[in-house]
Amino acid sequence: MARKTSSKKAQRVSKTTSRARTKGARPKEAAPDNTAPNNTTPGDGIAATKVFGITELLERIILFSTYPHSKDTVKLSPLVASHIHADGQFSFSKLRLFVMQGVSKDFCGTIQGSAQLKRLMFLLPYENEHLETLAASYLVPTLPFHEPVLSMLDQIQVRSGDRQVMLWDLHSNSTAEAPTLAVKLLGGNLTEEGSHSQVAFDDKVLDGWLNPEASCKDIKLCNAAKAVPLTIKIVHNSWILGPVYLSWLLQGDDTLGYLFDLFRQLCQQLDEWVAATVEIEEKRDELEGEKIDTQDEWHEARLRMRVGKTVKAHLADVEHQEKLWDVREKEIDEEEEQANRKWDDWTRAVWIEQNNRRLAFEYAKIS
Repeated sequence: MARKTSSKKAQRVSKTTSRARTKGARPKEAAPDNTAPNNTTPGDGIAATKVFGITELLERIILFSTYPHSKDTVKLSPLVASHIHADGQFSFSKLRLFVMQGVSKDFCGTIQGSAQLKRLMFLLPYENEHLETLAASYLVPTLPFHEPVLSMLDQIQVRSGDRQVMLWDLHSNSTAEAPTLAVKLLGGNLTEEGSHSQVAFDDKVLDGWLNPEASCKDIKLCNAAKAVPLTIKIVHNSWILGPVYLSWLLQGDDTLGYLFDLFRQLCQQLDEWVAATVEIEEKRDELEGEKIDTQDEWHEARLRMRVGKTVKAHLADVEHQEKLWDVREKEIDEEEEQANRKWDDWTRAVWIEQNNRRLAFEYAKIS
């Protein structure tokens, strides 16, 4: 009996002490019912998880991040701004929608299931009639039809800052049936090793474009349900090569990835052409310098000659050396022809490929 009494007394003391502690505790000392796990801050992620679980609410939040008031809105140059909107502003936040798909399954599912968001990403084309109506608010009526292309070029132009790699201008006389985009490709990074147009181009694009599997590369060039072709005319004034002109005929169902790769190939081909041309000119200069020095030596040698036999031997040496120079000149000319031929072969291959695409595109429309 003594042990039971002692045990009950201990229990009463314990309960009394517990009630006293609870009664005297301040609010901040009371543990909340929704205490977060030990590895997180209290409340961390709970509200966000609930919000992200509501598709409609998450869609509105993502849309809000793409509006023009975003801090990512940039001021474009007057040339570019004249083709966009009156305020000359263009928000690049919507370009991050591709990256935002990787945040979570909720983000990916919401973006893929939203017609508004997919249209911002140029993944859901508009009806041609809608774009024709929308075109009335643009200075260049054909702009809405190929806005994906211009958005990609805007990225490059804005990120270039003072070191532009290209300038573009959508011809004001373009028609809906035959829109034309003029692109002026500027010089690359000039160093002692040569021109590096491709390096300059890669430095000015978002990292995602350099990823071969980037989903943004699958965007169609034309933003209309019934695709409209686009002609891109490129000019490059090089102090080494002289003026270079190209014309690309792109079909509306071609992708931004195809156009992006074309620009990179163009920069690479120009770099190789410039490097080969510089090397050829250096060889020519070296050969001409050698000729001048050798001919001066010959002139001095002839002044010292008095014996006929010596003169004949000298003339034989001169004839032999001149033949060697002729061989070297022909080799240099052949190198130049090969460099020019490589450029011509590439441009011809691009033209053939695009012409085949055009024929296939036209055949698909009538079949």
